Amino acid sequence: MDLFLTRSTRRRIELALTFPLDEWEFNVANELGDGSNITSADTVPFCLWVAAANLDNYSEALWTAIRVHGDIDTNCAIIGGIVALSHGESGIPPAWRRNRERLK
Repeated sequence: MDLFLTRSTRRRIELALTFPLDEWEFNVANELGDGSNITSADTVPFCLWVAAANLDNYSEALWTAIRVHGDIDTNCAIIGGIVALSHGESGIPPAWRRNRERLK
């Protein structure tokens, strides 16, 4: 990864730490990015903030990312992974687990 992108990502993660967790997600995405530029600096900070803001609610975490748009599939994968790691499989709603793609 290029050094500029690494530094930019770090700066935006530090900026993400300044947003209250009850801030409107569109304000946060406006400042941090929403993944539309397909770079770590434009994706990771927002995803970390959404995951932190919704750490106890897997569904709301993903719906927050979907509402904002941007790189929805990447954002949801990152956010969903973080929130799921926080609570394990029991944190994912049963209906969501039943309706996922089959694992091989």
